[in-house]
Amino acid sequence: MQKTSALTAEEESHHEFTLWKESTLEYTKILIVDDDDDMTLILSEILKELGHDVATAANAEEAMTYIKTEEYFIVIADIQMPVISGIELLKWVKEFNSMIQVFIMTAHSSKRVIVECLAAGATDYFEKPFRSEDIILSMHAAIYRIQKWARILMREDV
Repeated sequence: MQKTSALTAEEESHHEFTLWKESTLEYTKILIVDDDDDMTLILSEILKELGHDVATAANAEEAMTYIKTEEYFIVIADIQMPVISGIELLKWVKEFNSMIQVFIMTAHSSKRVIVECLAAGATDYFEKPFRSEDIILSMHAAIYRIQKWARILMREDV
């Protein structure tokens, strides 16, 4: 799916990387996608307490709508959701904007699924129940990496 914009390709690229550079360890726009309201609430509260701007979606279709209209730096999605799975959402997100960091979580894990998620571009993979510290550490590493990429890609000599 392509974005429509009045900006030239070069301006759009610079704008996108400027937005990514604004993400910090203390403030990042995060979208949590899970049909389990309790899991969404818990994870949302943890991330909001850390100062992040958190939105939630109950399914992949809702998440896609949000991602098309808002700039999210991180998407945390459950694998098993009705209609569109977390893996399908992951693939769609990476096609829409490869800079978005996607974390996958699941209560039902297998080697095949883990490999499929990582091959599709997942930043990390978590089994439920998980320790919130593990997601936070991985998320901070992803934010640092994105900031580094944005700095490099915004340089004139690249």
